[in-house]
This record gives sequence, C-alpha cells and structure tokens, in this order.
Amino acid sequence: MTLLRMSIQAGLLIIAIIMLRTIALQKLPKTTFLVLWALATARMLLPFSFPWRWSMFGMFRGLIRATGKGAAGAGNRVTLLLDGLAAQQPGALGGQSAAALPPAVRTVWLIVAAALAVGFALWLGKSYAELRFALPLGEHAHIDAWQSAHPLRRPLRILQSDRIRTPLAVGILRPRILLPKGMRLDDPQTLDYVLTHEYFHIRRFDMLWKLLLLCAVCIHWFNPLAWVMLALGNRDLELSCDELILRHFGGSADEKKAYAYALIGMAETRGKLSPMGSYFSRNAAKERIVSIMKYKKASVWAVIAAVVLVLGLTTVFAAAGNKDVGRTPDQAVRDADKAAHYAELVDADGIVIYKSPVTDGERYTPIQVGDASFPSEEIPCVGGVSGPHTEANARMAVYTNNGGAWDLKAGQSVTLTFDVAPTRNEGNGWSIYLGYGTEDGDYQVCANPRIHSGKTDLTLTVPEDGAYRLFFVNVSAGAVYVNSCAITAG
Repeated sequence: MTLLRMSIQAGLLIIAIIMLRTIALQKLPKTTFLVLWALATARMLLPFSFPWRWSMFGMFRGLIRATGKGAAGAGNRVTLLLDGLAAQQPGALGGQSAAALPPAVRTVWLIVAAALAVGFALWLGKSYAELRFALPLGEHAHIDAWQSAHPLRRPLRILQSDRIRTPLAVGILRPRILLPKGMRLDDPQTLDYVLTHEYFHIRRFDMLWKLLLLCAVCIHWFNPLAWVMLALGNRDLELSCDELILRHFGGSADEKKAYAYALIGMAETRGKLSPMGSYFSRNAAKERIVSIMKYKKASVWAVIAAVVLVLGLTTVFAAAGNKDVGRTPDQAVRDADKAAHYAELVDADGIVIYKSPVTDGERYTPIQVGDASFPSEEIPCVGGVSGPHTEANARMAVYTNNGGAWDLKAGQSVTLTFDVAPTRNEGNGWSIYLGYGTEDGDYQVCANPRIHSGKTDLTLTVPEDGAYRLFFVNVSAGAVYVNSCAITAG
C-alpha cells in the first residue's frame, strides 16, 4: 500500500469524521469520536488494510467504470488514479512507500518529516525539563483521601509546580498530576474535578494517543487533514474526559453548572502550550462548556448508532477495494507483479483499464507506442526461438534476432507462434497488442488479437524494407506465461 493511498484514505475518513462531528457532536457519546480518530490515526500509520467489497475505493472505482463509457475523458482519469493508488506491495510504509517517489520528492519528504520529529522531540524534552522542579504536596487530607479512592496500577504522584498555570497530567508509565503553585487547595469540589479529570486521562493512556497523533503528522505532514486531525483529536480527548467526569459525578444540573464554573475558573489562568500533557482547562473552553451544559446520559439508541457508525466508517473508508476480494493465490501473485509497473491501458470502449506509477529500472525500460508508454523487456530469439518469459498486465516483450533486428522486405509476412503455459482462470485467453518497431524507435501496433494456452499463430506484415524488432503488449488482466515464441519470416 502506498504512502499516498494511506494518506488519501485517512483524509477521506477525517472528512467524514468532521462532518459527523459537526452534525452529531452533542448527540453521540464523545467516545465515538475518539474511536474514529484512532481509526484515522491507524490508517495513517499502518501500511495494510483488509479487503472489503463496499470500501470507498472499491465503490468509487466501480461507479466510474460503470458510467465511464459515456464520458471517457474524465472517467478514464479518475479510474486511472484509483487503480494506480490501489496498487499494493510490501514495504516499510507500504508497497511503493517513500522509496518509489522521485528522489527529489523523497528527499524533501524525509527532510521535513525528520525536522518535525526532531522539533517535537525537543519540545517534549524542554517541557519535561521544566517540570523537573515540581515538588510533592506534602500531607493534604483531602488529596490523600482522593488518591486512596482512585487506585491505579501504575505509580501515580501528585505534585506542584511554579512553571505551570493550569493543572495537567503527564507521563505514561510513571504518570504525574501537576497542580499550579498558586492553585487554591482548600476547595474540595474543584480539587475533585481537577484530580478526577486528570486521573481519567492517565487511566486511558491519553498521552500515548497524543504521541501517536504527532507521529501521524510527522509522516503525513503534506496532508493538511493530518493537522486538522491533530487539533480536533486533542479537543475530543478533553470532551470525552468531561463526559466521563459528569457521568462519574451523576450529571445533574447542579453538577454540570459547578463543573462548568470550575472549568471557566481554570481557563482564566492559561499558561504556555506543552505537547506532552492533558490540560484541565486549556483546549477549546467554549466548546467544552457548551458540551458540558448539554450533557445527558447516552441512550441505548445513541450507543447503537455510535457502534454502527464506527463499523460503517471503518469498512467504507479504511478497507481495501473489492478488486482483491476472492482472489486466488496465483491471481494475487500476478496482481502484485502487475502493480509494480507503469503503463496506461485502454479497452475497446475507451475506458482506462490500468495504470500504476513505477517501472523496474534496469530490466524494464519504457517504450512509447502511439500515445502510451509501456515498460518493456528485450527477449533475444536464438535461431528464431525465444526462451521462457512472463509478461504481466501492461508489460511489453520486444523480440530481437539474437540481440539484433530482422532484415525484412516491404510486404513480407512474419509469423509468431506463441507457446503459452495454461493457468487457472484463463477464461477465453489473453488480449495482446501485436506490432513491430523500427531501428529509429518507431513502434506501431498492427493488431489486437487474443492468444490462448498451447500454441497460437499470429501473423503481421511489414510496410517497407528495413530492420525490425517485433513485440507484444499484454493488455489482459492476468499475466501471460510464454514458454517460447518461434518467429519465422515468410
């Protein structure tokens, strides 16, 4: 799977989440949006997906092909783009990943990604360094009682710091709740709200999710929707935590009002931004207060709707297209082989069949045939007979006379006898382009016949005296396994 396809799929999912968030933020459990942001983050970080017939890529590809006959121009381009993005190969970031990008683009991508990673790391390091001066609170009856009532499997410390102006939670394996030095500790209700809020962040490992969001931004820095996800994901971490607080304390009108006032009081003392913590009152205070005042316990139907939406968006936006569903192992091998090469194929109705974005460098070189370019390999014929070779979809075999060309006369016919190995799912054979190339690099298609397993004789006629090489291009979906091709000039 390509880095670009990962980014596009995640971008589509992010757009869907933003639309859903705009419409149903106050109607669905806030955890719904956290799960969706986790899916979008996973889509950006994990270079694989599961096959599903109703994925967005599969449905859109089918729609374009179904309607493309009436609008071949635009339809071809969209189908071409989707099929190119659908190519899947193994790799560190997905099949073509960064390695298949042009060198200049790859260099820019790596430089920016590395610079962001270093910048975020330095930011985190500086923020943690400033908090090394945080001090224990000492004995405080209410805080000690609260901590006894809220056990955690990880060691939790509650500290005070004069470097912050609003409460926050930091740490993953050794979490800490930090309270500003000037915070009043004689208000038990506000203390309960603050400590419990940060406790829920720690218990859910929200700091880890923040780091994963930063990783996604470093890798997909070129995608503006990744930055939108970073901002909204952090907001929804706070909104969902507010929802947990209200549920924990009962969610009555008085509790909502008291919690909102506590939030407003803390929002008045904002400090500088740090990427490492979950703040009690920093992110989108107005949105949080509105959400607090509109809070009500989620109904069974709201929970069911949330589950359906999560499953639906997962399968539609994060799954692979239906072209991989039900493939046999030999088809999967041929498809992976096919996806590694570059050419545009157009069927009899003018619909683009396939285009993928890379060639094979040394073995395959592009040759222009009319308006299309195909990756070609040279097949020497010794005594007029080639050795075995395999041509996947969109690949071209150029037959030479033991490395040279055939000297032919005007009107002379040449017969190519293909001996093709049988394969499963052969159907009615393979469609090919058959033609010749001259010494000056002019390659012409003479016919668009079909070849079948076993032996197939095909004949072409040259127009004038000259030195010719002969070729065929596989324009069928499956690979052609040629045992040999015997060429005889009549």
